Amino acid sequence: MAKNMLEAIYNAEEECRNRENDAKSKAAEMTLQAKKDAVQLIKDAEQKAQSDAQSLFDKAKADGEAELEKAKADAESQCTAISETAEKNRTKVIKSAVSYIVD
Repeated sequence: MAKNMLEAIYNAEEECRNRENDAKSKAAEMTLQAKKDAVQLIKDAEQKAQSDAQSLFDKAKADGEAELEKAKADAESQCTAISETAEKNRTKVIKSAVSYIVD
């Protein structure tokens, strides 16, 4: 009977060692997987941030180009109006200058 009890204790201790080793092994695998998952999450976040930044840059560039085109059109319109006004007043200015010189 004592022999049976000793064998039972030995078997129980062996079972505990096996469970402890299995738990350590599983914990190591889970730690490794968690590290891999963290690395992948960081990569995904970096790619998303880069993509978002590129999209914002492209939008800002397009908005800037549209604003530039609008400014060019406005400047051209103003130049045309100034030229037309100058053309209309050219003869008056020349006559006034001649009149001033002659008088």
